[in-house]
Amino acid sequence: MTEMHRKNELYERILQTSYTLFQERGYTEVTVNDICEACGISKPTFYHYVGSKDEILAIFFSDMSSKLTEELLAQSATDDYWQRIVMAFDTILGHSQEFGVNLYSQLFIANLNREIGTFTMRDSLTDLMTMLFAKAQESGQIGNRSDPRRLYLSCASMCFGYGILWCLNRGRNDLLGDFREALETVCEVQKKDR
Repeated sequence: MTEMHRKNELYERILQTSYTLFQERGYTEVTVNDICEACGISKPTFYHYVGSKDEILAIFFSDMSSKLTEELLAQSATDDYWQRIVMAFDTILGHSQEFGVNLYSQLFIANLNREIGTFTMRDSLTDLMTMLFAKAQESGQIGNRSDPRRLYLSCASMCFGYGILWCLNRGRNDLLGDFREALETVCEVQKKDR
């Protein structure tokens, strides 16, 4: 096994172990020492790979954004641009649900306490989604004729807002359904067509 492979494996083990511990015990109950003990590493080793517990939360969403861009590019053959837009937001919110209310809430708290970049719009995803919005407008799949970039950024901000409401309601509302209805309204999509 190469040194690089070994380092990547340890990095992934730290992340996966952290997520597991966060899910089992709750984010605030897990210390860096707990993560180190579960991974069989020292604190300096932990900090060599990861800057903080908060950073671990941010990495989850950064990885998801990269994977989402890849998935959208892989679907480039389809002309159903609206479905690709919906799939993108469903993926984001689905990952939020998978993360769980407690961890997702902690992610918002971490970003309020110290900007860790979780909710920064990624250029590659923004460019791709802007293109999808433009194509959906051109093909008549969405009726809102606002600038496609501004429309996407508005919908992305709305997505974060629905995530906050979901956290505040402790997961008792239909995150995907409520957001989808708002997305259809803002984009002026006729339900009978979808």
